[in-house]
Amino acid sequence: MVLKANDCEGSSVKEKETDNNIFKKIDEMKAYARIVAQIKDLIEDGSLVHGSRLPSETELARSFGVSRNTVREALLVLEYMGFVKISKGKSTEVMLPSTESVLNKLACLSVGENSFISDLNETRILLEPQIASLAAQRATDEEIFEMQQCIAEHEKHLMSFLDIVDNSAKIHELILVSCHNKTLEAIMRPINNYVVSFSRFVLGFKEQPERILADHQAIVREIASRNGPRAAAAMLKHLDSIKEFYSVL
Repeated sequence: MVLKANDCEGSSVKEKETDNNIFKKIDEMKAYARIVAQIKDLIEDGSLVHGSRLPSETELARSFGVSRNTVREALLVLEYMGFVKISKGKSTEVMLPSTESVLNKLACLSVGENSFISDLNETRILLEPQIASLAAQRATDEEIFEMQQCIAEHEKHLMSFLDIVDNSAKIHELILVSCHNKTLEAIMRPINNYVVSFSRFVLGFKEQPERILADHQAIVREIASRNGPRAAAAMLKHLDSIKEFYSVL
C-alpha cells in the first residue's frame, strides 16, 4: 500500500509505505466515531502525512474490520473537521485543518455544543418552506423543467456520492432562484454554501441518498403543480427528516 506525500518544497513527490497494521480493528457500535478518532490521531502524530493519500475505502474497511459504508461515514466526519479532502475520482487526501476550518468548528461550539447548528436548522425551517411556496407561485416553466432535469440527474447518479451532493445543492439553489426575490437570495446563499458541506456529511449515511431524493422529488412535484402550501409542507418534511443529523455535528 502506498501513501504519496508532496515534498515540502513542492518540487517532487515522495512515497511512503504504510503498514496496514497501524489501523486497529474496532467494535461495530459507533464504529465511524472510533475510526475518526484513530485517523485523526494518526494525522496529528505524523503517521499519516499531510498531502498523502489514504488507502481506498475497501482497503480501510478491511483494515478496520468494518463495512465500507462505515468507513465512508467516518471520512465524511473527518472532512467536515478539515482532516481529509474527498475528491471525485481520486483517493482521499490527508489534510491539516486550516485556520478557517478550525474557526468554523469553534463557531459551532462557541455558545454550546449544538447552538450554531440548531440555529442554522431553525433558520432553514423558517425560510425554506416559504421559499418553496413562492417558487410554486413564481417559477417559470423553464425553471421547473430545470428542476426536473436536476432530479433526473440525481436519480441517474444515485450511487455516485459527489454527484448526488452536487445535485442536492443544485436543487435548493434552483428553488431559491425561482422564487424571484433578490433579498431572499442574498440571505440564503451564504447559508446554502455552508449547507453544501453539511450535505456531504448527511448523504454519506445509509439510505440517506434515497430519502433525500424522495424528498426533493416531492418538493419539485408540488412546485410543478403550482401548489404553494403543499410545496411548503414538502420542504418542511424534508428539513425535519435531516434534523437528527444536526445533533451529530
